Amino acid sequence: MGLAALSDPFNARQPVIAGDTILVLVTGLGYRCEVPGLNSPPTVTIGQITADMVSVADSPTRPGISIVTVRVPPAAPGGDHVPIQVITDGYAVQGNISNIAIVPSVTAGGFGFQPF
Repeated sequence: MGLAALSDPFNARQPVIAGDTILVLVTGLGYRCEVPGLNSPPTVTIGQITADMVSVADSPTRPGISIVTVRVPPAAPGGDHVPIQVITDGYAVQGNISNIAIVPSVTAGGFGFQPF
């Protein structure tokens, strides 16, 4: 299993801003079905803070990849190596360690930088 996260798949060099919505691409979650009680949504932590879940879906074009959409928590720490962890059914997704760059939000005491 592994994961990757992109705020803008066309510009992977741009950091996210706390509060942005990002896509987390994950392998190993299994088929996502609509049966109640099965495949409970994963939990995503960013900098050890739980992110708000927006959606979870199987990729329509890439078998074996799930697309987890989350909002970066406003209190997420800023930095260029903020860790992301996906937890499903009580187990952390193992594999490559993913980090993202986050510009802290002004409300979280950040410096207010807005990337171009």
